[in-house]
Amino acid sequence: MSLTATAPVQVRVALQEREGVRAPARERRADLDWIRVGAFGLLILFHVALVYAPYDWHIRSTHRFEWMREAILLTGPWRLTLLFLVAGSALRLMAQRRTTSEVASSRIARLLPPLLFGIVALVPLQSWIEAVDKGYWQDGLLPWMGREFSFSGLANGVPVNHLWFLVFLTAYTVAILPLMARPGAMERLGDALERALSGWRVLWVPAAYLIVIRLTLFPVFGITNRLSLDWYNHALSFGAFTFGFLVVNRETIWRELEDRRWTFLGLSALSLSLVMIQAWHPGGGAFFDIPRNTVFGIAQWVTIAAILAFGSRHLRRANSPVLRYLNDGIFPCYLAHQTILVAAVFLLKPAGIPAAPEALILTSVTFGGSLLVYEIVRRIPVMRPLWGLKPLDAVPDAPRHSRGRALLRLGVAAPRLRRGRGRGGHPRLSRFQPRPAVPQRARRSDRASAHDLQPWSPDGWSHGGAGGDRLRPGHSAADRSPDRRRPGGHRLHPRRLRPRGGRHLPLA
Repeated sequence: MSLTATAPVQVRVALQEREGVRAPARERRADLDWIRVGAFGLLILFHVALVYAPYDWHIRSTHRFEWMREAILLTGPWRLTLLFLVAGSALRLMAQRRTTSEVASSRIARLLPPLLFGIVALVPLQSWIEAVDKGYWQDGLLPWMGREFSFSGLANGVPVNHLWFLVFLTAYTVAILPLMARPGAMERLGDALERALSGWRVLWVPAAYLIVIRLTLFPVFGITNRLSLDWYNHALSFGAFTFGFLVVNRETIWRELEDRRWTFLGLSALSLSLVMIQAWHPGGGAFFDIPRNTVFGIAQWVTIAAILAFGSRHLRRANSPVLRYLNDGIFPCYLAHQTILVAAVFLLKPAGIPAAPEALILTSVTFGGSLLVYEIVRRIPVMRPLWGLKPLDAVPDAPRHSRGRALLRLGVAAPRLRRGRGRGGHPRLSRFQPRPAVPQRARRSDRASAHDLQPWSPDGWSHGGAGGDRLRPGHSAADRSPDRRRPGGHRLHPRRLRPRGGRHLPLA
């Protein structure tokens, strides 16, 4: 391991600059956070749709819709690939502030406890409901858990269900650590990728890669969501993870994406429509599935590219308290959502509710229940690591910043909050009382007054007098002509002043 990889962050940055390696930007990408939040929201809707799709999912409603087979292809080809790309980008941004060993320990501590907790506490309820619903288990949950975690049950494999994403993400994080330990090699790979994606090649080079692996690996291995022998999934997901890791700081690539964002959007609408038509048409699998897999690969990239391009264009600095709340809650909501959904379907299924109200209830219960779990566990320190949340001592002190913002607002408003004084130092009046004439800065009049003889105050203005006339230093009464106009072009009346309320009041 090189000295650059093991040195403290400040020393590492200095060494990188001495070696000619560009120091990456350190700003947080709010667009990637919004994309992550949106993709997870689509994941919940996707799982709700699987309840009504003609597929053998964990549990299904009594209502089935054949058209759901094509509808779920609106997000199916690209959603998880996009999440892996964003995860790789987030890892690279984290690596800018930490050493390789710090990143490794941080990610393992963040991913492994929720994975083990979910396997023991969340997944067994799903598998028990599935077994009872499909009729091959009649006993309760505890006997089922004893069977699953017995020696014979463990020998058949540990079910992870939706937590396969965490298994893959942990493995990919470990796999990319050697590259992270060699900043020079990482930068050279990034430079090569930047050259390969210049111009219109940003459109067809990634699409060509996805088409090739779809044509060669998918017919052989398919998608099993098991870490072993799932080679098409690894080529797809780890490829996206590495791509995001390498390009997140390459502004040239992001500009190329933004410049062609409308092209990507149009191609995405066209290709996803073709994917759904090919799934619907009986002849969609003709010619050994080559046309269908080709369109599928194109749809994957152009949709991901369109989302990345529009996000980078409009959401890069769209940070907000709502985004920080949702981004922090993604991990516990991801852990909880499928267990909540499966349990809700199991409880609602005997009621015979019509399809539309049932789908609305399932969606609301899944979103609301996931957020409720997040609200509970985020307040219990011992539960936070089990649900993928940072320990409380590692979370920025949000109330302190809130107090700072409140004090800043108070400081800005302080001149207006003087006791008993309104704007310009006059006594504060009721909204129903007639207002006196408001003194105007540099107001010109055709008559000299006694105020012209008063000494100037330290701030350069003359104070006092019922009329409140104020003159700029260096001006005399002779300069006060009735022909002088306001900046807006309105003539000032020599004897009258129109106050804010709109009534003419005589000058004192």
